[in-house]
Amino acid sequence: MDLQIRPISEDEFLPYMRAIDAAFSETASDEDIERERRMAEVDRCFAAFDGPEIVGTAAAFTMPMTVPGAEIEIGFVTMVAVRPTHRRRGVNTALMRRQLDEAHERGEVVEVLHASEGGIYGRYGYGLATYGLSIEIETARSAFVRGSEPAGELRLVPRDAAEKAILAVNEATRLDRPGMVRLDERRLDYMLSHEHGPEKDLPSLFVLHEAADGVDGFAVYKVKHDWPQGWPRSVLTVRDLQAATPQAYADLWRYVLDVDLIERVDSWNRPRTSRSCTCCKSRGACARPSWTTCGFGSSISPAPFVPGDMRPMGVWFSRLPTPSGRGTRVGTRSRRRRERPR
Repeated sequence: MDLQIRPISEDEFLPYMRAIDAAFSETASDEDIERERRMAEVDRCFAAFDGPEIVGTAAAFTMPMTVPGAEIEIGFVTMVAVRPTHRRRGVNTALMRRQLDEAHERGEVVEVLHASEGGIYGRYGYGLATYGLSIEIETARSAFVRGSEPAGELRLVPRDAAEKAILAVNEATRLDRPGMVRLDERRLDYMLSHEHGPEKDLPSLFVLHEAADGVDGFAVYKVKHDWPQGWPRSVLTVRDLQAATPQAYADLWRYVLDVDLIERVDSWNRPRTSRSCTCCKSRGACARPSWTTCGFGSSISPAPFVPGDMRPMGVWFSRLPTPSGRGTRVGTRSRRRRERPR
């Protein structure tokens, strides 16, 4: 098989997306494709061609990300896929090699991705940076610690009214949180619209927290309604919750836990230092907290990247592969073991 690896042209974007569909055994809607087109940088959308057919894909979004003491531009790797008919033939390896070479040519020191299958990317020099936290809270067993009192005001608003506030809170908080990316209108639209699975069509709800100086926090959530035999067993899923102050953070968690007719509150990909469980009086309220290692990246930074309050969580980092093609992982095996949550 004679593969050609190159960036696509604008008129090749639709067959590029259809190749991704084939790899993920799904069919993107016209709306999904247009959303991806608005976000895509075609010069960073690499395709593997077997003759005229696109058989593999790998892309990256360029965006600013906070690291300790600085903000750098990264490549957020995405759309990595190989058609089922062409697996185990080195297609992904060729794409990863070309993508890392391109990142090096750009002068980028970090590449990040959120991996669906974590076992694939270590061979390309990627390594673990931190963990993400998923939690399920039974509302009937949750209560706030003594002395915790709400302050400020909470307002439910439509999406168009929430977007400006979300961007302002992101700007106020992102430089304090390593791993957080800077949102603009295009990235925010993608973040709010990019969804998969049965909950995709559920409406997103937006709540803002206001203090004396203005909006200092927000939450984005969905409710999956379930009324077996007329009794409410609905689930509220927190898609995002950010706050510039501890008070706003606590008040927003109190809000989502107190929404009526909700049996359980779920949230995934939270920072490993998330304080959501510490607000609760009983540890039993956090029914099934779990840790995931669900992302990757690469780095040629001379100093190890220190995992912290990451957004997105579960990012992996390692030094970019050396000319021999081998990478060097940040940290030691024993260090990684000590950092594993207990």
